[in-house]
Amino acid sequence: VEDVLNGELKKLLDEAKGADAMFRVFKKVNALFVRPAIRENIKAYQKPLVDSVKDSIKSLEEQFTMQYHKSQACVMSRVRDMTDVSGGIVWARQLQRQLGVYQKQVAEILGTGSSKHELEKDELGRDLLKTSGNFEKKLKKVLEESVKSWLQGAGDLRSPLISSPVFDIKQESGKYRVEVNFDPKAADRLKDYRLLQG
Repeated sequence: VEDVLNGELKKLLDEAKGADAMFRVFKKVNALFVRPAIRENIKAYQKPLVDSVKDSIKSLEEQFTMQYHKSQACVMSRVRDMTDVSGGIVWARQLQRQLGVYQKQVAEILGTGSSKHELEKDELGRDLLKTSGNFEKKLKKVLEESVKSWLQGAGDLRSPLISSPVFDIKQESGKYRVEVNFDPKAADRLKDYRLLQG
C-alpha cells in the first residue's frame, strides 16, 4: 500500500507546475507524512519549497525594512482616505498575517502541526523559525508602538468640548451659510477608529 501511495504522491508532485501547485499537493496529503517511507520519499521536494518560503519571508522583511512611509501601501492608503497612523497599523497587520501564512505553509510541507513547538522538531522547520523569529518580534514591536501612539493621540482629543456650538448659521447679503465648528483631528481619529476595528 505504501508503495502505491509513494508512486501516486511522486506522480502528483512531478506533475505539479510550480511551487503553488506543489503547496496544494502537500496540503492535501500531509497527513500521510507520518509514514516513514512516504516521509523519506518526499524529502527531495520539501527543501526547495521551504527555501521558496524562506525567500518570501526575506522579501516580506525587505518590505518592512523599507518602512511604511516609503511603500506603495502608503500611497494607496492615502488614496483610500486613511491617515498615516491607521495605514501603518493596517500595513503591519497585513505583513504579520502574511508571515503567519508562510509559517503555516512550511508546517504543511513538513507534515507537522502549525505550532512552533512541532516545527522545531524538524531541521528545516527550525531553520525557518530562526529566519522568521526575529522578523516577527520586530513586526510585533512596531505594531504595539503604533497602536500605543494612536491610543495616546486619541486620548489627547478627550479635552473639554468646544464652548461654541457645532453648527453656526450666518446670514450674509440675504443668503444663509452654515459653518461647522469641528476639529479635523477628531475626524481623522474617527476614520482611524472605523478602520482599526477589524
